[in-house]
This record gives sequence, structure tokens and C-alpha cells, in this order.
Amino acid sequence: SVSVSNYPGTTVEISVGYCPALPGFEIRDTPGAYSLIPITEEERVAREIIWEQPDAVLLHVVDAKNLRRMLPMTLELLELGRRVVLVLNLMDEARRLGVTIDTEELGEKLGIPVVATVATTGEGIDVLCAVVRDGLGEGPLPPLIDYPREVLEVLRRAAPPGGALRPAQLITPEFFETLPLLERTDFELALRLARQSYADDILGEVASFPAISNTTFANILNRLTMNVWTAIPIALA
Repeated sequence: SVSVSNYPGTTVEISVGYCPALPGFEIRDTPGAYSLIPITEEERVAREIIWEQPDAVLLHVVDAKNLRRMLPMTLELLELGRRVVLVLNLMDEARRLGVTIDTEELGEKLGIPVVATVATTGEGIDVLCAVVRDGLGEGPLPPLIDYPREVLEVLRRAAPPGGALRPAQLITPEFFETLPLLERTDFELALRLARQSYADDILGEVASFPAISNTTFANILNRLTMNVWTAIPIALA
């Protein structure tokens, strides 16, 4: 059974349900998010739900085709020291595109279970339920990301003396808003680039993503709209 309601004080919908294969577990479907540093109202709500449930098992469900774009968020969740399962959904579409992912090797490198699923057909759902049901133990060790100097300087201001410099634990939306705009922009960019680099190093060893053709109409249009000389004429057409 599933119930849908607005998160308190917002118009953001939250789904809560139960699954017969997971007795004793309440399942909450948070809004989609790309980072724990919220930009949208949906991301703010997702962050609050994660903070409200420190003992929850976090199922990070991503589109397997776009794993490169989503893995930095997984790293962010791991920095919290929480129990995380990475769920690679839409694996049927990924396979059709020639994407290959060694889920076992990826799980070993991240220190968490990684489960491939196709939600529409039920593929992998039994494995996912078994992983959650059988227990995950303690949270994994946080990833050892080599953050640049501008990130570490901000983290030292936020951390207690001698505390670990883990951005996901230290950088609250309230603290982030106290940073000057330019420093805030530089910090977030450097943070994202460092996580992306770490994610790319892992994926380079465990996954293969075939090159996407640049000759389709959608890709040609995307390049034109991103070009400074053609974007404005197209926008005005």
C-alpha cells in the first residue's frame, strides 16, 4: 500500500508505502536530488528526510545509463557514514545502448551493495529486497576524495577542532548561505569536480559507456543552443 502527501510546509509530494517482501520496513520515496547542498525545494526536502532518519537504509536509485552523472551523489551519501545501497535501475535500456557495469567490482570499490534492476519487469527486485532484509551492518568507510585547497579551507571553518573534514557532514544549507557568493560558487564547483574525478576513476575500472553519436537531431540541436554564436538566433527564431 502507498500513500501520498505533501511534506509539511511545502507543496512537495512524498510517497510512503510498505512491501510484503520487506516486513517491518517503511519505504519513503524522496524527491529527486543531485546534491545534499540543495538548490531546489525538492532537494531541500530530500535532504531533510535523510537527516530525520539517521538509522534508515538509503537506497540510491539511479538511471544506469547516467551512472557517471549520479555517482558523485552516491559518494556524498557515503560521506555521511550512512548505510547505502546503490540501485542501478533501467538496466535493460543501458544494455541496449551497450553499457556494461561490473556491479560486484563497483560494490567492492564503494564498500556497499550494488544491485542492477529493471523496475518495470521486476528484474533484480528480489535481490534488492534480500540485501535490505538481511541487514547491511555498519555504514561504510567514507570515500577518500582528494579535495583541493579551497574546499579544505571552507571545511576547516565549519568543522570542530580536530574533526573530520567531510563536506556532506559539515556543509549545511545554513552554513553554505553564510559564504560570500563568489566563495560559495568556487567552493561548490571545486567540490563537484573533485567528486566527479573520484567517480570517473572508479568507473574507468568497472564500467564501459559507449560513445553517443553526435549526428542525431537532438545532439546537433543541443550543440547549437550551447554555442554563443548560434544560441541567440535560434532562441529568437
